[in-house]
Formats: sequence, structure tokens, C-alpha cells
Amino acid sequence: MFKSFKQLHWSIYALALANGVIMTGFMMLLPLLPVYAEQLGFSEFDIGMLVAAFFIGRVLFQFPLGVLSDRVGRKGIMSGSLLLFTITTSAYALTSEPSMMMLLRLMQGVASSGFVVGSQSYVNDLTPMEFRGLANGITSSAVNIGVIAGPLLGGGLSQIYNMRTPFWIGGALGGLCFLLSLAIPRADPSLAEAQQPAMPLKKRLKGIMESVLCLPSLSLSAIHFLVMMSIAIMITTAPILTSRILGWGSTEIAVAFAVGGAAAAITSPFLGRLADQAGRIRILAPPSPLCACAGLFF
Repeated sequence: MFKSFKQLHWSIYALALANGVIMTGFMMLLPLLPVYAEQLGFSEFDIGMLVAAFFIGRVLFQFPLGVLSDRVGRKGIMSGSLLLFTITTSAYALTSEPSMMMLLRLMQGVASSGFVVGSQSYVNDLTPMEFRGLANGITSSAVNIGVIAGPLLGGGLSQIYNMRTPFWIGGALGGLCFLLSLAIPRADPSLAEAQQPAMPLKKRLKGIMESVLCLPSLSLSAIHFLVMMSIAIMITTAPILTSRILGWGSTEIAVAFAVGGAAAAITSPFLGRLADQAGRIRILAPPSPLCACAGLFF
């Protein structure tokens, strides 16, 4: 298993780090939601939109940015997305207006969608088929480390310093990842594919839609939508409810979210490698009923 890690290009680990930083930037807001409600007078709608705006940006722009990455290359999309993430996260520290915060969160979602589709395509372009599960598992592990680090940074730094500090730190980390992305090599489609005659735009779009609207793609999209909707509901309501009912502060909320991401961060690379060897469907199917059962306890 551990020998397989050496088969992956170093840039895959760099992109996994950047994915983790983006998730950290998203999650660091969550322990601060009760503070926004109490000190800044945010309504429940405002708080819900702060979380939803990030996902709205991802939903609206992930598909077109994925198509664009096929046309202009993965590296440009990834670097541009990281730069946008750096700017929006840093700017978030400069405002306390709900509408401006929502706009910045929306742009964070756009940055996240561009980087996610670009990095996933890059990994698939650069990694042999027999190691793709492992490579994507490493990325998933980094994302879950972001789930752990985000609430801890948001809760801890806001108590030690102030509510703006976590976002300055998030912006600085995003800037470092942007500089790192400039150093990775290009891994666009193969030379043989690039030398093929240019396909008319209408025919190309038809081919894309046919691949997107097929039954396997629609099924996986529906599953992903339902899972993400459940997660969004949980992370929006949990901080407020635990603050009001249990009297938790930002530190306790941060630790609870961090514990939730720890198991996934540890197991993701191993499950990814197992998917390479045992098949994707065998790994994909068992978590669905487990997640449904787990949801009964919350």
C-alpha cells in the first residue's frame, strides 16, 4: 500500500494541500455563526445564506468551468481559482455587512468549483488508471483535514484575537497555494488527442451533454446532491442549536466538527486504493445505508 504513494507525481500532493486549504476556508466560518447571530444581529436567513452562497457558487459554475478547463487547460483554471479564493477570503475579513459577506462567499464557491474540477481533471490526466483511486483518496483525505482544521482555526483564532483573524490566515494560506500552483507542470490531454482536428462547438457540446445526461452520471449526481444537501442542512443548523440548547461556545463547536472529519481523513487514501483493486461500485454502495442510519442519531 505505502509503496503506491511513491508512484504518484509530487504535484498531486500539492493539489491535495490546496483542496484542503479551500475546505479550511469554508469550514472556519461555522463556529462563528452563533457570534454573528448574537453580536452582529444576523437573522436565521442571513446565516443560512452565508452557508448556501458557497454551494450556490459551486453549483452554478462547476460545469461551465469544467468545460473551460478542457479548452484552456487545467493549470490556468486552478491558478486563477486559487487567486480568486485568496482575494475573497482576505476581503471577508474587511466587512461585516451580510450582503457583502454573501457575495464573497458566493465567489469563494466559484473559486472552489474551478479548482475542484481543474484538479480532479489534472489528477486523472497525470495518474495511471490503476492509481487513480489512491490519488483521489489522498485529495479526499486533504479535504477532510480541512474539515478538521477549519473549525479549529475559526474557533481558536477568533477567541485568541478577533473574528477577522481566521480569514487573514485563510487568505495567506490560499496565497501560498496559488504560488505553489504556478510551479506544477502542465498535464493537459495527450498530444495525440490535441492533434486531432478541432471539433465544431455545437458537436462538442452535444457530446458533453450526452455524457452528462446518461443514467450513471445522473444517478451519481443525484446521490451527490442529496448527500451535500444533508451536509449543508447539518452544518447550518448544528452550530446554532448546540449554542442555544447546550450552551456551547465556538471552541466546543469547532472540536465537534473537527472530530467528525478525522475518521474520513485517515481512511480516504486506503479506501481509494481499495477502490482501485476491488472496483468503484463496491466501495461506493456500502456508505449510502450507513449514512442514512447515522443520520437517525442527529
